[in-house]
Amino acid sequence: MSFHANAATIIEIGQLSTDQQQIDKNAIEQNVSKTSAVSCANCLKEKAKNVKMHEQLFQRQEQMLAKIDELQKSVFALKEGHSLILSAVERQFCSLETKLDNKINELLNSNTALIGVQKDMQKSVNRFIGPDYSELKKMYSNCWDAAACHSDLAISDSASNNAALNKAQQKPGCLRKSVVVKHNGKNSGFCSVFAKMSIPNESFFYYEVTIVHKHFDFGMHIGFATKQMPLHSCVGCHEGSYAYDDNGKFLRGGALLDGTSGQQSTSAAASTRDGASAIDGTPSLDVGDIVGCGVNRVGGRITYTLNGKRLGM
Repeated sequence: MSFHANAATIIEIGQLSTDQQQIDKNAIEQNVSKTSAVSCANCLKEKAKNVKMHEQLFQRQEQMLAKIDELQKSVFALKEGHSLILSAVERQFCSLETKLDNKINELLNSNTALIGVQKDMQKSVNRFIGPDYSELKKMYSNCWDAAACHSDLAISDSASNNAALNKAQQKPGCLRKSVVVKHNGKNSGFCSVFAKMSIPNESFFYYEVTIVHKHFDFGMHIGFATKQMPLHSCVGCHEGSYAYDDNGKFLRGGALLDGTSGQQSTSAAASTRDGASAIDGTPSLDVGDIVGCGVNRVGGRITYTLNGKRLGM
């Protein structure tokens, strides 16, 4: 098949082509315009979004700064409180230290006072028992003197099978073995025995006598003498002597004794030999009894005991 075109047809075709191009160009421009408009809208949205994000970040930053400021204030407050606590602790420590020093000084002063009291007590003890322990030791080692003993009396060591004497030696506080004085029964007159050593001038002296045997024909006097007396005399009957006898009487040579105070009295008394006087009303002595005699040289008082119990004088 063949075509044949004339000039007019070619011109028309050319014109159509040109119009088509213009239409395409306009369409492209319109598409570009639409695309640009869309792009601008997207940019605005993105900018708005960025602005909002920046605002949120700024708010968060402001909040964080506020938190930091609050924390700093808390730290400052804690530091200030810590300083106050340290100051209070230091003040309390200083107060406790001062109280401790005062207590130590008080204890030292009390100790000094106690030392003074102890020294005073030691002085009192020394006045009571004697200034020297050796003197006290001698006092406890004192015993009956064979050289100051009547011929009708015999002195022997305490090694004995006598039950009463052995029981007395086993008592708590018994410091030494006893010495036995025995009457040989030859004569019925008075006969005495004296200790080897005198009583110390500034002390309390005490001794005990255990009755291991008693004869109904013989009396017994136990006591002290303030001065030398004859061996054939009786303690308590001789002048300047004191005694407790087996009939339960307190005796003092040449004077009458009150059974409770030990002073001179006008109360009823029984006369004894050698012109002495006596007070009745105390227990008589029997086998197994332990008679204690004590004298306080400081207080000037004589004490008698019977089986550990103090008698009336």
